[in-house]
Amino acid sequence: MRLIQVISEYFPPIDDSCGGTQVHLRDLARALQERGHEVEAFTALRGNEFDEYTMTPLRWEGLDVMRVTNNFQDVERFEMLYASPQMEARFRAFLWGKQPDLVHFHHFTRLSTTLIDVCVELGIPVVLTLHDYWLQCLRGQRYHPIDQEVCDVLDRSRCVKCLHPLWPTLLPLDADEEQADPYDARPGWYTLRRWEEQVRASVAKCALTISPAPFHRERFIEWGLDPERSVVVEHGLDTQALRVPPREPRPVANIGYVGNVIPPKGVHVLVDAFHKLGRDDITLSIHGNCLPFHGRTDYAERLKPAEGLDVRMLGAYATADLPGILAELDILVVPSIWWETFGLTAREGALAGVPVVVSDIGGLHDAVEKGTALGFRPGDADDLARVLRRLIEDDALRAEMGARGHLVRDIAECAAETEAHYEAVLARVGAHG
Repeated sequence: MRLIQVISEYFPPIDDSCGGTQVHLRDLARALQERGHEVEAFTALRGNEFDEYTMTPLRWEGLDVMRVTNNFQDVERFEMLYASPQMEARFRAFLWGKQPDLVHFHHFTRLSTTLIDVCVELGIPVVLTLHDYWLQCLRGQRYHPIDQEVCDVLDRSRCVKCLHPLWPTLLPLDADEEQADPYDARPGWYTLRRWEEQVRASVAKCALTISPAPFHRERFIEWGLDPERSVVVEHGLDTQALRVPPREPRPVANIGYVGNVIPPKGVHVLVDAFHKLGRDDITLSIHGNCLPFHGRTDYAERLKPAEGLDVRMLGAYATADLPGILAELDILVVPSIWWETFGLTAREGALAGVPVVVSDIGGLHDAVEKGTALGFRPGDADDLARVLRRLIEDDALRAEMGARGHLVRDIAECAAETEAHYEAVLARVGAHG
């Protein structure tokens, strides 16, 4: 098959910013190539290296990548954030003469949801992997930055207030008082309704959607996704490259967190749990950028340790440093309080031979269910402290949890299942074409 993979950003990373979605596509593309498929990527590029909307081809680690620079410099209307005529035109030019069998979309930030419509117009079947909640929530996480809680219900009036600070000139606030003209009363609400209608219409044209976990699929079915054209394909990792030999037994000296240090990741829950442990002989190592979160810069203050406890804020790390970081940890904690769609770091920790503890939420529940990690109640520092204490004191359990790397799915298996879905889509399209 000739396959095009479309993603919001790809390697080489800008400021080492590529995350789990990019890593998944990198590994999936390699595995599909190994299965004999021709694979190319189309992606957006930020930064000032090239003029706006310049198309720049690149070959990166065996994959041909077409990048289109987009810094939103010409955005005059809210609609241009998700339906860009300029990106549409570049995508059409990229597809010219290629005749791919199928296009697989992974994310639309800096691109355009209407790229799906371009494929359908050209008769190219479309598959879409739902890596986060961006198609439902323009913050991507269904997590309210002010209330600091998951948005169980999608209330677009509440969304207007949440999103307005990001685009104050593009997304107007609704009026507090009643007005005769419905649009004058709710201009922001109508703006988001147009966005949602466009997104729903484009997604409905996909031949298949893929979710990395059942929980994620269920949230999109609630949103309106067709369950008949929606499947779960668990992500795979390059287990051969990441798995390490079993560790020698050792006492717990270093509990760690790896990832962006922002409220939805629940790092404060981990710090609170560490305080409850009260162990001055154990270090808590927090690896990752403490980033401003939607205008708030006070999160680091919330993470300051109690006197006598060793909490180390170690800052940003490069992707290449991850194996060394994991090798130094005796327990890895993923304390997220948002609905994680998969939880790449938890699986990487298991492959590195580290006992993993995760918040039993969203896609992380699968890691608990399969035995890859121990779970605790989301947001509950007391319960996390209980699980950590059990691991610290039980050498046999720690050794058992440190030998769970074999439970992590390999990317080759993931690619084979993805390929089978591609073939089913092509057969179905052919039968109706």
